[in-house]
Amino acid sequence: MSGVLATRAQRAAQEASIHEARTSQAVRLQALRDDEGLPMVWMEVAIDGEPAGRIEAVLFARESPFAAENYRQFFSGEKGPQFHYKGAYFYRIIDRFIDQTGIHTSSSIYGSPFKDDAGGLELKHDRPYLLSIANSGPNTNTNHFSVLVAPAPHLNGHYVVFGECVSGFDVIEKVNLLARGQPGNEAHGQRAQIVDCGQTRAGDPIDTSGAVV
Repeated sequence: MSGVLATRAQRAAQEASIHEARTSQAVRLQALRDDEGLPMVWMEVAIDGEPAGRIEAVLFARESPFAAENYRQFFSGEKGPQFHYKGAYFYRIIDRFIDQTGIHTSSSIYGSPFKDDAGGLELKHDRPYLLSIANSGPNTNTNHFSVLVAPAPHLNGHYVVFGECVSGFDVIEKVNLLARGQPGNEAHGQRAQIVDCGQTRAGDPIDTSGAVV
């Protein structure tokens, strides 16, 4: 086979592989969207005061019940304004790593930091757009979390994965771009904000007994 033919064959194989991966991802994400037993939440994001779009996420209540219920309620706002992400900022953004948010004046729905979900610790940070708890060490979970924009295997076993975004990937990337070219490729401040958020569905009832440390 000539070099030209080999190159064409390689390109065709690469394109077929990419297509297969995209198809597989679309099927997996649709299955998450269709799973009525799992909570589904959403957030509307603005950048510099201008609407950027909506992000939807499904929460992994089976593997991470403590986290899923905590974050579900922070999105729904059912416990009141102090426990609602509406108005929160993405206060720590690292280029090609994370978009991090949370409410500094609140802890968790449990009234104090809650335990790591054993099942969530076993899940891998192996793809973009996963939701991962942000904390200060084992069993110190509150309401802060990160949206991954790239695989982060160094987080495996240290931080609980509790959900995955199923739409709004362009919004996540727009937020992440705020860090590009900044010192250390990291952005802080109040440029990207969750201007509204809520719950699409609650999913099956979740047993959170034993959540508190």
